[in-house]
Amino acid sequence: MKKFFCSVTLLLVITIANAQQINKTTALALVERNQQLISPFAENLLGSFVSSAYHDAGSNTDKVYLLQQYKNLPVYNQVLSLAFKNGKLVSQSGHFLESVQKKSANISEIPVFSASDAVRTALDDKKLTTALPIFSNSSTDTKNLLANLALPQKILPQN
Repeated sequence: MKKFFCSVTLLLVITIANAQQINKTTALALVERNQQLISPFAENLLGSFVSSAYHDAGSNTDKVYLLQQYKNLPVYNQVLSLAFKNGKLVSQSGHFLESVQKKSANISEIPVFSASDAVRTALDDKKLTTALPIFSNSSTDTKNLLANLALPQKILPQN
């Protein structure tokens, strides 16, 4: 009986938590309808994506967190926090960088150095050596998993 009660309670909590989430396409539709109020420069919102969106029942508002991206890479710390009530923008916080393509000088989104080279450079900088492979065998083309390099377990000083 306890297991049944716990299962029902857990299911109820999960259902309530998911009910507050807003579909990302719905959130993008809200942003597009209010685009002129959010940013008069269309190019600033073109390269953005919804990181999360939910409905706040207490204030009856829909909250959307929009992240800036450039060449399908997120521009970190560039977030717009938006609140909508009845489909209209009521609050906005944060900003996007303007003209990211000019500031980046159209640098390629493909890294110049491999992840392996970057780790080796960091090890060389700290005068550490290892003969072991840097990445584990379970690494893929898009995700590298660091292997256990058997390095000394001490706190390295920060420069």
